[in-house]
Parts: sequence; structure tokens; C-alpha cells
Amino acid sequence: LISFVMLQSAYDISEGGLFSALTESAMVRNLGFDISCDSNFRKDAYLFGESQSRVVVSVSADKKVAFEKSMSGKNMTFLGKVSGKNIIIDSEDFGSVAKWKKGYDNELEGMMER
Repeated sequence: LISFVMLQSAYDISEGGLFSALTESAMVRNLGFDISCDSNFRKDAYLFGESQSRVVVSVSADKKVAFEKSMSGKNMTFLGKVSGKNIIIDSEDFGSVAKWKKGYDNELEGMMER
């Protein structure tokens, strides 16, 4: 059983897939992330697939080993780390979280004004 005290954050992967979950989670504190995709999957399927029952969690560096130990035998993947202010996927910089947040926050308003 996972001790929820170990978690910094938890975010369900549903609409929009992994990319959306990570980006929406990053927007809360304007923190970037640096991840690597699993090469066994097409990148679009890996980042935007909406398969059910998946959760992305973050754990502080000092609790990483304990968390991994608590997850022993469970299906989990280490994606990367929270870092900087930009979205980095497979070493490619997709810009700042602030830029993505601005678009996210203003898209509906922009559509209504058109």
C-alpha cells in the first residue's frame, strides 16, 4: 500500500492523455518537467493516449527510494523529473509552462471573440 504522505502531487490521466495531465499539473505552480517517452510506443500514443486507470504522481527526491520500494511489484514507469520552467520531452524544449498556461486560460475566450 502506498503511503500518500510520500506524494507531492497526483493527477489522473484521462482527457488529453499524459501530456495534458503533466501540463495541467505543472501549471499549478508554474514548474516545468523533463521526461522521456517509452520507445516501445508511438510518441503520439504515449503522450496523448487516453487509456483508463492511470495516474501520474510526483515524489520529492528524498522520498523517491521509499516510494519505489512501496511500488515494488506494481506496474509503474519513471518518467522524469520536475525541473525548471519549461516542458522538455525527449530532450526537446516545448517552451515555458507559463506560455502553455496562457493559451489554456485564454483559448475559450479567444474562440468566443471570433
